[in-house]
Amino acid sequence: MRQASSLLLCLGLFAGAGAQGFGRFGYTDRPVMPDLQLTPEGVGPILFDVPAPAWKVVVADETGATIGLGQGENGPSKARLSLLSSGIGLWFPKGLRLRINSIAAPYLTWPGGSVRNGVPTPSAPWLALSFGENAPPLILGFPSRPAALRIEGKPGSWTLEGPADFEGWLRVALPLGTRQITTNSSAALGKLAVQAAAFAPLVTGTMPTLMGTTVAADEAGVTATWRFDAPNALVPPAAFMASIGGSSLRVLSKVERPDAITAEGPLSFVKGKELTIRFPARRIPTGRAIGVGGQPRPIATVSPFDAPSVAELAFENLLATADTSARTTAEAATGEWIGQAASAPEPNTGQTLLYGPNGEGIELAAAHALLSQSLVTSRRATSEANSLLTSLVWRRDWATWRLWLPDEALVRRTGALAALAAAICPEPERRLDAALFEAGLAAQKGFDVWKRRRGEIVSEPVREELFGPMRSTLFGKGKDPFTVLLQSPLRIYGDASLRAETREAGICLSWPVVDVKAGVVALASGYPIQISALANLGQFRLAQALGFSEIRYLPETAGTCEILMTPSGSLPAWVPPPNH
Repeated sequence: MRQASSLLLCLGLFAGAGAQGFGRFGYTDRPVMPDLQLTPEGVGPILFDVPAPAWKVVVADETGATIGLGQGENGPSKARLSLLSSGIGLWFPKGLRLRINSIAAPYLTWPGGSVRNGVPTPSAPWLALSFGENAPPLILGFPSRPAALRIEGKPGSWTLEGPADFEGWLRVALPLGTRQITTNSSAALGKLAVQAAAFAPLVTGTMPTLMGTTVAADEAGVTATWRFDAPNALVPPAAFMASIGGSSLRVLSKVERPDAITAEGPLSFVKGKELTIRFPARRIPTGRAIGVGGQPRPIATVSPFDAPSVAELAFENLLATADTSARTTAEAATGEWIGQAASAPEPNTGQTLLYGPNGEGIELAAAHALLSQSLVTSRRATSEANSLLTSLVWRRDWATWRLWLPDEALVRRTGALAALAAAICPEPERRLDAALFEAGLAAQKGFDVWKRRRGEIVSEPVREELFGPMRSTLFGKGKDPFTVLLQSPLRIYGDASLRAETREAGICLSWPVVDVKAGVVALASGYPIQISALANLGQFRLAQALGFSEIRYLPETAGTCEILMTPSGSLPAWVPPPNH
């Protein structure tokens, strides 16, 4: 594994010390947003006075991107897209002028009234923009300073103009989501004013920025708290869609839901500066799982370029019955794949990755992330960086918690492998990654149900559930026997192939030796145990502390060494790993 580990370390170094996720904001200069779309011509129905002369992604991460537009007087010089904020932010360095190509004159509305063309509004922190015809209204927020606007022009060519000295941010959003209304009466305008006023805090304040994440973990799950520098951060819609899709996660923060629906689901936000969610994610201890019964099995031929066989080898490595051949086969497979895998930088962040823009090779990357992790966590009590797994986390979208790829079937297969790879990590942060990948898959199913309930689709499509029984046990209430085995309270570290069988006096643990030389067997137990020599142990020395037992021995002859463990506890039955 040394060659493979070196290559994985190089991959991490290529990414750079400040590497971070990018989700939907990678591999494109036209990110798809849940509500309004930004183009060089404008934002939704609002057009720039002249098209943007420049278009460059300046900064991108998993929550958003800043795009340079190159405008000067009366136009935006840059735009900010954020999944933490509703709508799009536009920075105007000097003056503000926009165009609207509606037939009827638009209305500008504030809490005290409404005007059409030819009459300026008073200076206000926000204004609602609506149309006589059936269309979604907009809200224009001014977080930098209140501003007055005036509509001029003629049918099909209207100008929306602000102060000549205006400098600051303009936030453009959909206060009612994609719902269309007609504002051709004072009653309709008055109702819109009330609705827009309730939505206004989302566009009149600073666009929140993610400051950090803290994770608390226990045997049953993880609790994550995301901290922002400003209130009113949007809650990922996946948090609610996952519940519809069968996940038992719980949003613990106080959440408000305006009457707005985007293309990705209902809008919701936290009033404070923190979002806390509890995720189900059962802990898999480090070391290899010991179960009663089972025999070492010959390792089948594994192609490093076949995701199913790579994943199955990873599961074999998690069992105490795996022998040295499983480890050497895994090391050789990962080393060969990394040596031949094509790498290329993601253009917006410059991070070097072993998969392509449309996910070419990403399923294999996930399978090898699982295999690499199985080798590390099964043989030591601590973990280490897994660059392949990290590269998958970078591709995960902030709002949907799914890999941002065009192929939905590939998203599900790769997401399932990523969830399992992260689930066998001991660190709370990695277990959170596992829970997010799994919740994203549940959210996709929940979104199908939600659309069916709204009449958008007749029935939900059939979604592939790769290793479904394992995942339903790790992240739900399933009772998959292999996953129960993986959670065994008795573990072994190192390369010895160990078998457990029930004897009248306790549990007999045995392992083969091929010659007479000193060896070590390291065990970990979730409860106090006593160990004594049973067979073929010329020398036997036991050291125990804090749940760990180290056995140093010298066999009498080549053959099988045996020890007796008491009490037997409640060990699960050995079962073979599942097929892909």
